[in-house]
Amino acid sequence: MKKRISLVTTVVLLAAGLIYAKDFWEKPFRQWAAKEAARMLSDSPWAKPMTLASQTLDDRKGYREDRQGPGGFGRGSGSTGSGGVNPRDTTDRSRGYGMDTGSGVSGEKELYDRYVVRFFSAPVVRQAYVRALQIDRKYDDMPAEMKQAFDAKMDKALNMAFPDQVVVSMTFETNNRELGMEVNRQLNQVTKEQLKQKVYLITDRLGRIDLLDYTPPSPDGTGAKFVFPRTVNGSPILTTEDKEIRFELFVPGTEAMSKKGEPHKVFVEWKVAKMRVGEELVY
Repeated sequence: MKKRISLVTTVVLLAAGLIYAKDFWEKPFRQWAAKEAARMLSDSPWAKPMTLASQTLDDRKGYREDRQGPGGFGRGSGSTGSGGVNPRDTTDRSRGYGMDTGSGVSGEKELYDRYVVRFFSAPVVRQAYVRALQIDRKYDDMPAEMKQAFDAKMDKALNMAFPDQVVVSMTFETNNRELGMEVNRQLNQVTKEQLKQKVYLITDRLGRIDLLDYTPPSPDGTGAKFVFPRTVNGSPILTTEDKEIRFELFVPGTEAMSKKGEPHKVFVEWKVAKMRVGEELVY
């Protein structure tokens, strides 16, 4: 009888632990593990990946899609490195864009083009960049004075404020060197005015939200920055009543690599209910 009671108690305690277990972003970011920082930047409530893949350079109309994020982070737009992700981990789909996940087997000559879109204005995203750098520099083993110097350098990134703006960042990497160079060139040269008909945030309540400003990919590897208003007609672009927010971009410089002359369409969505730290909606 005692054993049965003990077993029931154990099951109840385990269930309670699962119910009350917190997401890693609820704890101080300096306690995040490397895999947690990587997850925040690659596939999380604030970061969404999209991968397009084709068999060969001459056959780029039959794209396949993947939501697996890069194994690393901090790479600049236009990188042609593998990013630690197996390009075979893709899903065969008929569209040229998407948000699906799956796996498949392909030939060694497969090309992949990987985009990751993040809410850069969300503090947790910038905290993940800083934590990743801390781990790389062995911050936890530093003496106090070195930690203090490191923290002073990171304060600006951590304490950025965006009271009137929402900043969405995008990084890009590919194993197609020619495409990587062209997209990087285009993203560095394109202007805000040229992008205004090519990029939007979208909600069901407000429809398309127009671009306010644009910043080319930065040397720190955090990507190109698309700036949107935080309010539209006096209303926040996101509230707890919203279900989803979507990002849509027709990527400049990708038309020439398509048989049909069509650019890559980056289309990702975030679930608003998941974009919380504690009770606060964070974006």
